[in-house]
Amino acid sequence: MNTVDRGLGAPELPALTLLQQLGEGVCHLRLLRDGQGQLQDWEYLYANPALEALFECGHLAGKRSSAVFPKLHKEQTELAEFLDATDRSGRPAVFEGHTLSMGRWLRLSATVLQPGHLVIVTQEITDRVRHHQALREREKRLMQAVASAQAGAYDLNLTTGEALWSAACFALFGFQPGEIVPTADSWKLRTHPED
Repeated sequence: MNTVDRGLGAPELPALTLLQQLGEGVCHLRLLRDGQGQLQDWEYLYANPALEALFECGHLAGKRSSAVFPKLHKEQTELAEFLDATDRSGRPAVFEGHTLSMGRWLRLSATVLQPGHLVIVTQEITDRVRHHQALREREKRLMQAVASAQAGAYDLNLTTGEALWSAACFALFGFQPGEIVPTADSWKLRTHPED
């Protein structure tokens, strides 16, 4: 079993069986600080099979992160900053970031068990991030096309009645964005009856 004596749970605990079966990666970290309290590294006291499969690194329990992921410690200090800030605040926190060494996007949800000890739930979110990036890129291209055509874009949610106007749409009616509230009625009042 991938656990060390001082790690999260003992083999006889039913919760450990649950953690072993989870699809999300779970680990218990012990933060390692220098004499001035600066975070230097962290040790994996427990890691479930899903986390080890995600990281493709073999057993993690009892290992220091800098030994398993040396590039992470040298090139991506934002993870260490997140762990340090979460530990110091004592409050749960979430971190989303791109791991250069793995080429993946991860979402880490951290909870402080006690000072210097964190439980992290890790999910790979690469597909979701790429999907959102693609949507943003398509939206950017659409807005560039609308702007270059000097056309106004109008979007009406038929269920809620909420309307969205582009800046050019406001300009077509002689307004600045935000000067009036875009609604179906504000559109109808300013449109020729025969249109």
